[in-house]
Amino acid sequence: TTRTNTTTMPGTIHNGDSLSPTTVTLFDTDPGIDDAFALALALASPEVNLRYVTTVAGNTGIRAVTRNAAHLLSLMQADTDVVLARGAGVPVAGPVRNARDFHGSDGLGGHQRSLLDAGLKAHRVRADAVRLIIEAAARHGPALNIIAVGPLSNVALALRLAPDVMRSIGRLVIMGGAVRVAGNVTAAAEFNFFADPVAAAEVIAAGLTTTVVPLDVTQQVRCTPKAIQKAFGHRSDLYARAMRDFADQAFKRQPHGFALHDPLAVAAAILPEVVRTERVPLQVVTGTGIAAGMSLEDARTFDAAVSEGTLTDVAFGVDTNAVLELFEARVLRFGSRRRSRHHSNASRVVVVGGANMDLVVKSTVLPRAGETISGGDLAQVPGGKGANQAVAAARAGAAVALIGRVGEDAFARDLYAAL
Repeated sequence: TTRTNTTTMPGTIHNGDSLSPTTVTLFDTDPGIDDAFALALALASPEVNLRYVTTVAGNTGIRAVTRNAAHLLSLMQADTDVVLARGAGVPVAGPVRNARDFHGSDGLGGHQRSLLDAGLKAHRVRADAVRLIIEAAARHGPALNIIAVGPLSNVALALRLAPDVMRSIGRLVIMGGAVRVAGNVTAAAEFNFFADPVAAAEVIAAGLTTTVVPLDVTQQVRCTPKAIQKAFGHRSDLYARAMRDFADQAFKRQPHGFALHDPLAVAAAILPEVVRTERVPLQVVTGTGIAAGMSLEDARTFDAAVSEGTLTDVAFGVDTNAVLELFEARVLRFGSRRRSRHHSNASRVVVVGGANMDLVVKSTVLPRAGETISGGDLAQVPGGKGANQAVAAARAGAAVALIGRVGEDAFARDLYAAL
C-alpha cells in the first residue's frame, strides 16, 4: 500500500501521525554537525516536547559526542529537566566506524573547544542511555516518540532487553538508509546503517511504527552559505558564532550547501506531511561484504508468496521549500528570538481572543442569494482573530502570550501544535 501525505505550510498539522500536546520525545543522537542543527530544531519546536536526549557513538567516539550534547543543550538553553544519558560506545556487532573525515575528530569540526572555553555549564549526564530509553517507553507508552539520527545501537539494545515495552511506543522516526539511491559511505550504504548494520536490521525487523527518512530525501534539502550568512553574518552571540562555525566545517566538503539529514528527520516528526512516504517491505543487509548496511526494498511487482522485509513507512518525496521555511524560522532565527525574549526592552504582547480550526471549501463560483452550491478541496486551517494576531506579533519578534479557550478534540490538538 502507498500512503501519500499532502503538504501544508509549516506549523499547520493535519494528520493523526502529528505530534500532539501530550506527546513526549526522546532524541537519540551522535553530535555531529547536522545533529547540532537537528537538536536546535527540536528545542525550538514546542510541539516536540523534548524530554530525553541519548547519545550513541557514530560521527565520532562516545565521549566526544556526549560532551557535545551536554554543551549544545546548554548553548541552546534547554530546560534543566531534559534528561541526557550516555549510550553505546561500540556497535551491537561488527567493527567501530566513524565519520571524522566530515565532522572532525571532536564531531564539531574542531569547534568543541570553543564551547568549552565559553564557560557554558555542561548539562548533567547519566550513564545509562539504554535503561533510560526503556524507562521512558514504560512511563509514556504510546505518548513517546523516538527520533533516532545516529547508528541504531541504543534502540536495538533496548529492544533486546525489553521488546514488549519498546513495542508500546507511539512512533520511531529514523534518519538512515539509502533505499532507491546510492549510499554515502559505500555504493550501497548510508553511514548510520553502515556503522551498525546489525542494530539497524534488528530495529527495522522489530515492526515498530516507524518512519525511515533516508538519503533519498535528505540529500534534496540543503542549507546554503547564503542562508547561514543571512542568518548569522550580522550576529556576534555565542549561538550564532557556534552554528556558523559548524556550518563552515560542513561547507568544506559540501560548498554549495550541506544536506540537512538529521534536521529533516525532526521536521518529519513535527510535520509528517512535508515528506511523502510509501509503505514498503524493507530489510537491512548485515555481514561484512560490499552490501553491508544496505537498505534493501523488496520492490518485486509480481505476486510473491512472501515479501522479504518488514513493512515500513519510507520517505521518498519531500517538500523542500516547506522544510527550509521551517528550518529558517526555528533554527536560523533561534538564538535571536530567544535573546529578545530575555531582554528588558523586548516587546511583550498579550493577546486575549479566539483560536479555532477553520474548515475551508474551495468553489469556482459565488452563490446567489438563497442558492446552495457544491465545492471541493476541503482544507483545515488554523485561524481565529486572536490566534492570527498572536502569530503575527511573534513573527515580528515580540514575546507573545495568547489567552483563550480551546476544546479537547482532535481539532484542538492540531491547533495547539500549529500554534
